[in-house]
Amino acid sequence: MNLEALKVRVRELQARREGLVKQLEEAKKNKQGLYQLSVALYEIDGRIKECEAWKEWLVKYPPIERPEQLPTTENTPAQATLNDEVSDFETAKETRMESYRENAIDLAEMLPDADGQ
Repeated sequence: MNLEALKVRVRELQARREGLVKQLEEAKKNKQGLYQLSVALYEIDGRIKECEAWKEWLVKYPPIERPEQLPTTENTPAQATLNDEVSDFETAKETRMESYRENAIDLAEMLPDADGQ
């Protein structure tokens, strides 16, 4: 997809979202179908965010036209690993658990708030 196609896709998804919001308002009055519409809104919001991210990437990174533009291991960030010098199993386990906690906090911060923001 190119940038223009993504812009059109976002407009289409936003129009669908508006329709779902109207349906949700009606469903709240009737108290039926709330779960299905909530899930559909969640999925539409995810697709909109995905398209917005792709738009940012298309602007940030130009299309690859030559093999030299492809990423290599030289410009790939190194992955954080445990220190090889740690021989004590409990110390290594605690270090690993701390890393898991940090990852969980990072992932939790990415989640939207209850009001969708």
